[in-house]
Amino acid sequence: MRVLCLVDGRVDPPDRWIWNYLSAHAQRDSIDFMYAVTRDLFPKWGKLLSYYPAYWKLAVRALRQSRKVDYDVIVAWESKNGFPLAVLRSLLGVRKPKLVILAFVYKGIVMHFRSLGRLAMRGVDHITVPTMSEVEHYNKLLGFPLDKTTFSPLGCYDMASAVNVSEKRTDSYIFAGGRSGRDYRTLFKAALDIDAQFVVNARKFNVQGLDCPLNVRLHDFMPMHEYYALMAGSQFVVVPLKDTSYAVGLGHIIQAMSAGKALIATRTAGTVDYLEDGQTGVLVPPYDTLNMRSAITYLLDHPGEVEAMGQKARQRYEEMYTFTAFSERIYGVLQKVAVSGQHG
Repeated sequence: MRVLCLVDGRVDPPDRWIWNYLSAHAQRDSIDFMYAVTRDLFPKWGKLLSYYPAYWKLAVRALRQSRKVDYDVIVAWESKNGFPLAVLRSLLGVRKPKLVILAFVYKGIVMHFRSLGRLAMRGVDHITVPTMSEVEHYNKLLGFPLDKTTFSPLGCYDMASAVNVSEKRTDSYIFAGGRSGRDYRTLFKAALDIDAQFVVNARKFNVQGLDCPLNVRLHDFMPMHEYYALMAGSQFVVVPLKDTSYAVGLGHIIQAMSAGKALIATRTAGTVDYLEDGQTGVLVPPYDTLNMRSAITYLLDHPGEVEAMGQKARQRYEEMYTFTAFSERIYGVLQKVAVSGQHG
């Protein structure tokens, strides 16, 4: 295959992203990479100035590149990389090459313009979604065909091998982090009466206007190796989420699983696909301070169960969520789309 990939961040040879983890047959594929340079400083409408323009520029570059080179398929990682290109393709009537958006999520400002969303999806040939519920959700919301949507669980790099033992923290604390769809208000309320330390890695706008308890230490987003070390050194991980119709927090969850950490997460349509309640973690109802507090205190009081959950979480990661398993799932989708394009 000849593939154009729109990804997060620079990919320089010999790095080939998912192709690093695929068979010798796939190594013969020709891959070109493009990415946007963004500044993720503001939430919601503030992104119109600091975030989204870079992805529209990327879309224009990708459209021009696809006219110069005979690609079999364009692959966009997440909606932010693929949605602007899909709009341009739809407006201009461009159908070749095929466009696949991986880990598609319809969220943010664009949700206020559903007609734009439906327009964009006419320029898309296939999407993968990280949760089962989203297959039918995007069919109803955007009219995107069920047979062009594949449920494909996410994967992540192995955090257990990414962190040196010397980097791990020796103090005791509970870790939480992430920016999208986070419900730190509920976590802060739950933490208020607990005799434990919390470390939260989040954007400033995630916690703006919230009363931060004295036992919560806040960090802005940090270099990945520091973030990995913080998570790896924690007693367990909490992922407090808002109740959304789209997937949020899943990357954070599987990273914690790869680190062998027990988890507490908000029960949403997405988290139920990844966490086994009572086995690899604890699921609590959305916006429920009492249940969140109860889950945290239970794990603090039962370190043996925390260790057992962490071991099961690591085992589940090795079975389902390694980057190799993720890459093979994605490649299977790309092959089918590319073959259908050749026959079409």
